[in-house]
Amino acid sequence: MSTGDSLVRTLADYPARLDKVLVVSVLSLLGFSAVMVFSATLGTHGSGSSAVPLFKHLFSICVGLAVALLVSMVDIAVWQKLSRVLLPMGILLLVLLLVPGVGREVNGSTRWFPLGPLQFQPSEVVKVFVVLYLADHCVRQSGRPVCSGGRWSSRCCFFRCSNPLLLQPDYGCTAVILITVLGMLFLAGTRLLYISSAVLTGLLALGVLILVSPYRLQRVISFLDPFADPYGSGYQLVQA
Repeated sequence: MSTGDSLVRTLADYPARLDKVLVVSVLSLLGFSAVMVFSATLGTHGSGSSAVPLFKHLFSICVGLAVALLVSMVDIAVWQKLSRVLLPMGILLLVLLLVPGVGREVNGSTRWFPLGPLQFQPSEVVKVFVVLYLADHCVRQSGRPVCSGGRWSSRCCFFRCSNPLLLQPDYGCTAVILITVLGMLFLAGTRLLYISSAVLTGLLALGVLILVSPYRLQRVISFLDPFADPYGSGYQLVQA
């Protein structure tokens, strides 16, 4: 079968392979997000420009949907093989950010690569790479406890990502990756004892990070009175 015939067959079978519930759920959330962006920014800009944030958001949605469409057309077996290469590449990008003069520092954090008028944040793609890598790991561990013979692979998956993230620092992304890893391991059949111990360790580490930084501690307790510092620790709550 020629490449052209294979492509035609793939496109013809594509609608049948879509998860209808997932597609409807994602589109509903995107529509809701557009309404929220418009509602939150209405009246915050000058006359005639109140819809600018909405147009930017809609443009981002279109780009994201186009990328999602292209990615979904690639066979899952291809992503399974690529996952073992993509995650190390993502970690390498996180390490490169720590090289002086390479990454861009904003408010004490070095999270972005300057690309002309644009900026690239490697941690965002690393989240996806972690999901792909860990999914492949769980499949390869099928039929035996995930946290038995292959437990070090799943642990290294998190720690290799978290170390450069904590040095940036980017605690939010680290927490997201930790929750993602624990959730996937739980769904894969990992014993609750391992999950509970990891959660406890994570909470203790979070407590230490909060206590050693007065600013982070203030961010945590600012919900009690966000208007006490509306342009600092309480800014996000006041805007909400």
